[in-house]
Amino acid sequence: MRPLMIAAALLTAPALARADAFSKDPATLTTIAAFNQVCLANAGHPDRIRAWAADHKVPNVTAPAGREIFVGTGQGGDAWFFHTQAGNTLVLSLRANSNACTIYADRAEPAGIENLYRFVAHLLGTAPAQTRTLPDRDEASQYGRHIAHGVLITGAPAFAEVSLMMMSYANTGGPYQAMIQIGAVSR
Repeated sequence: MRPLMIAAALLTAPALARADAFSKDPATLTTIAAFNQVCLANAGHPDRIRAWAADHKVPNVTAPAGREIFVGTGQGGDAWFFHTQAGNTLVLSLRANSNACTIYADRAEPAGIENLYRFVAHLLGTAPAQTRTLPDRDEASQYGRHIAHGVLITGAPAFAEVSLMMMSYANTGGPYQAMIQIGAVSR
């Protein structure tokens, strides 16, 4: 299966077609929609993600502190920010070195983002793929409970390897409240 076919299958999965299956919160729904439309649909193709940002005329994150948070250090990477109709701000990022596509939300319901993460991990991790779960994080932080999950999937159709990660904070006030990321290495 080609990467585009995988994305199409994920995007048309009944639960993803109805984002409100994950959350009823408008800010969370816009975060899920952005992840589906940009990251899942273009996984493994950073050129397509850059084209999406250019087509939608979203401004780049240029502040060094912002780039360090949203892009990281190393080669390549880029980040763009935009405001949604739900009133939250999203950052679309291609992480340095890996070009993993990431959506950061300044406001999103952590449980909704975690539900999306678990659903996509389940779909990508079905046989014949092999799944390796990374150690979870669940700790206190200055922004409340901090949760992080990650999984590496090898042998998924169309991709040699897929990484899927999510992080959330119970409270707003930091650089972001929730993040979901997919990195894919095409075959």
